[in-house]
Amino acid sequence: MSFSAAQAQVPVRDGASQAQLAWRSVSGLARRIEAELRERLRREFGMSLARFETLAALHRADRGLRMRDLADALVTSNGNVTVLVEALVADALVARTIDDGDRRAAVIELTVRGRETFSAVAEAHAAWVTELLAGLAPDDLGRLAALAAAARAGCPAR
Repeated sequence: MSFSAAQAQVPVRDGASQAQLAWRSVSGLARRIEAELRERLRREFGMSLARFETLAALHRADRGLRMRDLADALVTSNGNVTVLVEALVADALVARTIDDGDRRAAVIELTVRGRETFSAVAEAHAAWVTELLAGLAPDDLGRLAALAAAARAGCPAR
């Protein structure tokens, strides 16, 4: 079902601006979806959302990522990434090597086991996201993605 722009308008009330109402809507939707994904990942794979997102960021990288670049990709601190990577190394899902260009830096890459694990979990994750957003028509999903990208472009990077 596709909604018209008039149907999608959220009435301004309590002195809130359209921007504030949009933020509440987007934030609330993201929290609900993340909570559901977090629970399903834990229940089905024994994996946290943070671990999944780390594996996903490494999967998208052609040749692994330096720790700092991984932290930037995950929009988190170097300290948080260090803790995540240590656990993933212990589980043999990622490997840490020395960066040839800067011997002081480590590069993190998926192992074969990490790629296999990510592939299985990503397939389930994609199905869950599709299910959770099934209330939107494909055209509406495209518009939502475009609007989110435009809003993100206007936000300062961390």
